[in-house]
Amino acid sequence: MAGEMKAAIRKTTSKISVTFPGPQLDTKDEFVRNTLEVRVPQIIARTLEYNPRLGKECVDKIKALAEDMKKDLPLRLLKDSAPDTEDWNNFLKPIVDKGLRWSNAPWFAWECYVYRRLFEATNFWETKSDYFAREKMTGLANTRREILQRVKVGAKIGGTWSWQGFRRILALDLWGNQADGSLFDVETIKMKGGKGNSNKLLSDMSEKMWEILNRPARMQKGRNLRKVVFFNDNAGLEIASDLVLAYYLLKSGRVTHVELKLKPYPFFVSDANPGDVLSTIKWLSDMEEKPYAVKMAKELKTYIESKQLLITTEFFLTSGRPMWEMPQVMREELSMVDLVIVKGDLMYRKLVGDYKFPWNTSFEALLGYFPCPVASLRTCKSPVVVGIQRKLGLKLSKQDKGWLTTGKYAVIQVADPQAIRAVVVGDQGFDVVLNVTTNACDNMCSIQ
Repeated sequence: MAGEMKAAIRKTTSKISVTFPGPQLDTKDEFVRNTLEVRVPQIIARTLEYNPRLGKECVDKIKALAEDMKKDLPLRLLKDSAPDTEDWNNFLKPIVDKGLRWSNAPWFAWECYVYRRLFEATNFWETKSDYFAREKMTGLANTRREILQRVKVGAKIGGTWSWQGFRRILALDLWGNQADGSLFDVETIKMKGGKGNSNKLLSDMSEKMWEILNRPARMQKGRNLRKVVFFNDNAGLEIASDLVLAYYLLKSGRVTHVELKLKPYPFFVSDANPGDVLSTIKWLSDMEEKPYAVKMAKELKTYIESKQLLITTEFFLTSGRPMWEMPQVMREELSMVDLVIVKGDLMYRKLVGDYKFPWNTSFEALLGYFPCPVASLRTCKSPVVVGIQRKLGLKLSKQDKGWLTTGKYAVIQVADPQAIRAVVVGDQGFDVVLNVTTNACDNMCSIQ
């Protein structure tokens, strides 16, 4: 059991050394095995069912992908010539050279690879046809009530800046992450993101987010600048929730710029692309019977036009690489950002590494490599979690066998690398050199 593993953090005189507790997750884990044998094949089957106009060549390639998984064949290099093909193949080469198969390759690698193979099979880079569009639009329509609830709250308190208002908007954005098309069908998503979740927050560092956002702004050319970047997750309910939070931050005047970093192609079924953001804003603007929704949509468009709200894409967010391997250009860009808000379960796994760290491993120590303050808003939908008390993990394991994977529980976790002087990343782990002592989570993390 994860909580019983040897601690992954050891204190030394000048630094904290983080070592990886064994290999990355693979199909030895029951949830991962179910993902390979049940969940992903169902997603591939739905993709074919919902896209009857796909050409024969595309259909054959998608079926070949499903057959590769069923037969547990070795992973292969990509054959297309998209902007990220070279980096993907550089990443895949050690996996391919070792002859690793779906059953024994690292889970994070092959799960991202599935969606990159779909990208290849559908020739998306040329067609730009979103083969998950039907599921995204159905998810948007089926969560109309929950979305309008968030928009109404954001419209009511927009232009103010208070701890109570921020906390309320943040909670709505967090629980919007339950609406995940790679885990739930659209009928199940209708039930997500509602009330009654306050006692399911296992780690709450939202006060740290508030403190970071209230620090003095940076001065540039005589102007105060404060920028927040989102690594967004799902379309539909969640991207609408992200937009409400972005609106609240900008409308308050506390934040001058917000950037939404999105996936550049259809990914994990419901992940948001730029078109999903724009279509969500249009969807709100067409609700003439809901003046508050129309007003917010109009103001969001104004923020986009003035470049206060930026909509961008980032291929690295769809790669199989862990976050500490981010390109240098991206690292330098984020070093000028006041806060990155990372949404969702997959990006959480990318942040901390797809390992079963002891539950009480410090999130802050693991994120020592990040170039700026970072907050993770995530509902738990995989066997990976850190930053919670060990006794809480043991208690939940007895009460609810699926607590790690059902999206019922959540964390808000923050790392602030201001105290960090240097990071050394190696093959087996990374060393985080700190100005201050970091204590074990059982002594330091906030638990509700």
